[in-house]
Amino acid sequence: AVVSTQSTGTKVNSFYEESIQNSQDFSQNDDKVRQEAERDFNVMHHEEVKRLNLQLAVLTKNVNSKDTELRYFKEEINQLSCQNESQVSKIKQLRKQLEMSSNSLTDYSSAVKSEQEKLKKANEIIDDMDKKCITLDKINDELKAENELKSQLVVEKDSQIKHYKSS
Repeated sequence: AVVSTQSTGTKVNSFYEESIQNSQDFSQNDDKVRQEAERDFNVMHHEEVKRLNLQLAVLTKNVNSKDTELRYFKEEINQLSCQNESQVSKIKQLRKQLEMSSNSLTDYSSAVKSEQEKLKKANEIIDDMDKKCITLDKINDELKAENELKSQLVVEKDSQIKHYKSS
């Protein structure tokens, strides 16, 4: 029974020592695995950081390109806006000139109508005077005819008077 206890104790001791050794091996293995995992993680992290930095560089380049493009478009919009303001100003000037021309044309049209009325009245007066002149010409012709007739009568009377005097 002593041998068997000793043998059992040795077995237990041996199992215990083996467990300790396994535990140490496991701990060393665990450290190795942890170190390898950390190294792998660091390598992957480093690769991921490189990849992200590369993406960031590409995105930064794109952003800068878009920013440059945006500044170009803003400048173009400003130029177009200035041109538009200039054109709006010209249109306003032209509208004022058109309004002034329209007012002037209205005034001119009124003046023309007034002159046409005066001309119409003057033509009516001229027509009336023409009628009077025609009447005066007729009267003048009648007076001439009468004067001629009177002259003939005077000549005949003188002739008769001479004839009576001579007879």
